[in-house]
Amino acid sequence: MFASVTAPSTTAALTRILELFPADRRKGIQSLLAERMRGAIVQVLLRKVGGGRAAAREVVLATSAVARVLADGQVQDLPLAMESGRNHGLISLTDSLVQFVRSGAIDVREAYRKVDDRDALPLALKRENVDMSVVERLA
Repeated sequence: MFASVTAPSTTAALTRILELFPADRRKGIQSLLAERMRGAIVQVLLRKVGGGRAAAREVVLATSAVARVLADGQVQDLPLAMESGRNHGLISLTDSLVQFVRSGAIDVREAYRKVDDRDALPLALKRENVDMSVVERLA
């Protein structure tokens, strides 16, 4: 099954899906999602520095950590499960945006405008030795 949900992140999309169901059925839906979900992709279109668009993507695959978070109904902990799954191909939107900024394809302001976790982006950019002065003024 494929689903399209307008949301800024996988965490927000899964939260919206779960909220569609009555509270008394959510535990069963959480278990079903944990068991059956194979992956999720969030895509954000960005303005490129020289014109045109680029697509930053968040990729979540069904690792055991992701399944555990879903089964427990702790969707807010999905970023932590994703961090532990980097070696399995999981990538956060923040990391995808950082890659675009490092390559020079997008401006740091565009990344800041599109990121869901505005606390994580400056930290990730600092780890990559990217000039943060513009983002610090925006924050």
